[in-house]
Amino acid sequence: MENILDKITIPSALQLCLDDVGWHDGRDLRTEGGPSRSGLPRDHHPLDYRMLQELGRAIDMKIVCPLCLGDWDKWNYLRGEVGITNNPYNWDRASEIDLDYAKACFDEMEGGEYIEYAIHGLHHGRYDENGKLVWEKEYFIPNPEGRNKTVVFDIDDFRRRLDLFFKIYNGWGFSQKIRIFVSPCGMGRKTFNDDIMERMSAELSERGIKYWTNGVFPFEGNFNMYNNIACMPKMGEMFGKEIPWQAYDIDPTYFDTFKPDSNVIGMHWTNFLRFNPENNLKRLDEWVTYFKRQSEVFGTMISKDMGFSVNQQFYRLFSNISVEEGKCVIDLSNALEKKNVKDNNVFYISFKNGLVPASCEGGEMKLYETHKEFSTYEIKHANDKVVISF
Repeated sequence: MENILDKITIPSALQLCLDDVGWHDGRDLRTEGGPSRSGLPRDHHPLDYRMLQELGRAIDMKIVCPLCLGDWDKWNYLRGEVGITNNPYNWDRASEIDLDYAKACFDEMEGGEYIEYAIHGLHHGRYDENGKLVWEKEYFIPNPEGRNKTVVFDIDDFRRRLDLFFKIYNGWGFSQKIRIFVSPCGMGRKTFNDDIMERMSAELSERGIKYWTNGVFPFEGNFNMYNNIACMPKMGEMFGKEIPWQAYDIDPTYFDTFKPDSNVIGMHWTNFLRFNPENNLKRLDEWVTYFKRQSEVFGTMISKDMGFSVNQQFYRLFSNISVEEGKCVIDLSNALEKKNVKDNNVFYISFKNGLVPASCEGGEMKLYETHKEFSTYEIKHANDKVVISF
């Protein structure tokens, strides 16, 4: 006989995060001493941003877009900033930038409601005093004892890079208050430690950051908190292996569904683009079909934005569900204690077909969405305990 608890779950709200948004030239220029950029072998087009907006609109999600802003430096703020670009002394983006093109991109980015900006970097790397690329972990210094040793972290350098990022960001007039951080090339579990996480998160928290996602963190599991910032690994496997960061013209029809190990789907901007930007939207239906297929997996749902996803993750990971006298009892006390955003007393719960809730004590419940094998309900709770009768 099937356990009734097997028919109940608080699903993971899957949030899409696409790194490396913002490059003008997409080409990987590492062989020429430049940054890896987005890996797309052409210039980016305003239509590349429209693809993000239209995908977000189609699946009703604000897509997390970690920005690289070096190409946007129309004031030459980065000139003389050793370590940040591959041409520190002769940096002259001001004479190179096509302002009409940049403004067209800016208008596409700002013209919709389905992109959420995140901090990524400036030139996506650390460069030596001559502009040679040291590595692409922009905020960290390699340990002279070897690359498998704990990296060196300089808080003043970190602040300098963040200050320059926001100088460019605010100078252009981007409208959003950024609340997400994504470190270029991630956080290696073996080469980073809690001390670095504590110092970085303290600085980020002061700047209003609430969420931090990377491929790997120096902690086990799929969730941790540092200085009131929720830290979550990204998932990246679509068909048994990760999608190459520079792969374009991808057809998601062949992808497997995700297992809900984490709440963030980590890919790259380029993965959603075509070589000819005019064709970007021709694959939109395939992407929408993929996410609809993913939403049919019991234990997952599609997020609205990063705040929605993380809020749901607190309830998923830290609530306790039990069955008492045929009723579903949900103890929310641990989740409410840990949550870093306290003003959203809403979560979602799924029941497999055949288990239909009749009433809800301790909260207001309504049907949110129906799927082939289960239904998901929204619960707005009044206290730290909810009891559902069937």
